[in-house]
Amino acid sequence: MLCVAFAVLALNQALAISSPAPVVGNLAGLVLSVLALAALWIIRDIMAEHEATDETLRASEAKFASAFRNSPDAVFLTSIPEGVILEANEGITRILGYEPDEVRGKTVRETGIWAHLEDRERIQELLRRDGRVANMEADFRHKDGSTRTGMVAGEIIQIEGAPYMVSVTRDVTALKRAQEERARMIEELEVKNAELERFVYTVSHDLRAPLVTIRGFLGLAEQDIARGDLEQTLEDLGRIRTASETMSQLLDELLELSRIGRVVHPAQEVDFGELARQAAAMVAAQIAERGAAVEIAPGLPVVMGDRQRLLEGLQNLVENAVKFMGDQPAPRVDVGVRDGEGGAVFFVRDNGAGIPPRYHEKVFELFDRLDPSIPGTGIGLALVKRIVEVHGGRVWVESAGAAGKGSTFCFTLKP
Repeated sequence: MLCVAFAVLALNQALAISSPAPVVGNLAGLVLSVLALAALWIIRDIMAEHEATDETLRASEAKFASAFRNSPDAVFLTSIPEGVILEANEGITRILGYEPDEVRGKTVRETGIWAHLEDRERIQELLRRDGRVANMEADFRHKDGSTRTGMVAGEIIQIEGAPYMVSVTRDVTALKRAQEERARMIEELEVKNAELERFVYTVSHDLRAPLVTIRGFLGLAEQDIARGDLEQTLEDLGRIRTASETMSQLLDELLELSRIGRVVHPAQEVDFGELARQAAAMVAAQIAERGAAVEIAPGLPVVMGDRQRLLEGLQNLVENAVKFMGDQPAPRVDVGVRDGEGGAVFFVRDNGAGIPPRYHEKVFELFDRLDPSIPGTGIGLALVKRIVEVHGGRVWVESAGAAGKGSTFCFTLKP
């Protein structure tokens, strides 16, 4: 600036001064002319430098503006603590469906873009403490009402002495869902692995028992034949037949269990009342033998699902209820539905022996039999559990474990 002032001053003097004497005037004029020319060059260079600086600044501003507008992330400039949105880029449109003009000048409460305002308050508290935040997860509300998950980074800046928050929000909804799905699959895999371990152990045990019986009675039958004891031989053969039938039933039910979830019939509308009546008819012999009354509630809803699988599951529940009545003099089974927290809860209730709470989870395990004296393979409730889970529901039992109070097997289905 001093050089410019000096050059301008020299130029003014050159234009204003007239020579008092020819020689001195010519010399002075020449010096002043040189100074004036130098001043012009200096001014021109400075103006060119200023023009270049302005052009660089304009180019830089244009690049910044383009980056701000076209960023895939949502960028906000918000006042503190009022939360007024002073500026927003087009990333908010891509992520939350709003145009920038729809949120400018409004508070975050007015826009409703924060699904939980406590998330913003938590971020502001960290900003006040540390001056910046990074990788803070928060939920945001899309214009269409859906919820998106964002990863927020922010910093406090000063504009004319007032604090403002600059924040950048990246949409990680898809990543979050993928992580949740991965966690769900890992958990499911762990459950399947544990089930497989139990399966291997119980299969080796339960399938070995009929084989031991067959082998033992074959040896006895050989001895009876050698002695010519026809009656005892026939009894031995009868026990062998029973053991082989038990093994055949075990193998059939294991095969059925393995198919559930892989061989699926197309989903269709199923009248649950009609399904319950058919399930009761399929175990009519056991019901009659036990002298039980089966009551099916009227007005049961229509559900969507694999009709054959649902029938199979309901049949197992009704048969199980009749089988474990204990000494109940007036056995009764009720099939119905009630309202639950997540929708309809279907149930099969009996007034039999009941199940102690410590066994409420165990009864659904493969080959589990609380009373070995009662015929069965221990696969029925495991089948029910698998069928319900394939239909997107869950199954559980409610029972105080007291005789006569019975058990209520409940299950849900995906709406």
